[in-house]
Amino acid sequence: MSRVVLQRLGPAAPILSAADPTVRTSAEGRLSFDEPAAGRYQLVLLHPTLGWLMAQGVSPGRDVRLVFDGKVRVVDIGR
Repeated sequence: MSRVVLQRLGPAAPILSAADPTVRTSAEGRLSFDEPAAGRYQLVLLHPTLGWLMAQGVSPGRDVRLVFDGKVRVVDIGR
């Protein structure tokens, strides 16, 4: 399973922090975050052996599909 970190985009470059909301994907590759505040976010998908993938400029209220290691991860960052 992969981990996905949600970071709010701002004027400074985002740095991964233990304070960032983090969830693990299910076996089917689905996950969700509680509804974050309005704004633009970055998702960082971390795989234990294959590395990482980043999606920038995502907004709450829509699913984001990340294709990583040939599999699709569906991330819901709030409705």
